[in-house]
Amino acid sequence: MSIHDYIQKIKRVVGGEESHDIAILLTVILVGIGSFFIGRWSKTTEKQRVTDYSIQSGDLLIKEVTVTQNESQIGDFVASRNGAKYYPIGCSGINRIKEDNKVYFRTEAEAQASGLTKSSTCK
Repeated sequence: MSIHDYIQKIKRVVGGEESHDIAILLTVILVGIGSFFIGRWSKTTEKQRVTDYSIQSGDLLIKEVTVTQNESQIGDFVASRNGAKYYPIGCSGINRIKEDNKVYFRTEAEAQASGLTKSSTCK
C-alpha cells in the first residue's frame, strides 16, 4: 500500500459513520480521565479537622484547628484520640490510626503532659 492509499483510507473513516462512534468513545474516555484527576485534586485540598491539645496554666486546653492536608504537620508526635500511646512522626504505628482520630503534639512534653506514654514500637 502506498501513502496515497493510506490517506484515502483515513478520509473514508473520518468522513464516514464510524467517525461519530470514535468521537463519542474519545469524549467518554477524556471525561473519565478528567473526572479522575479533578477528584484527586480536590482530595489534596480538602480540609481536615484536627484537635490540638495545649497546656495552659495547669489546665488542659482543647481546641479544634482546621488545616489542609498539604500544609505542614502540626507537630512531631501523633496519638490516637482513643489510645494511651503517642508516636513520633515517621513511626509505622501511625498508619494504624484513622485520620479522624489523629491528635498532633508539637513536643514530646505536650504528649506526656496529656497522660500519654511513648509507644515501645518506635524509638
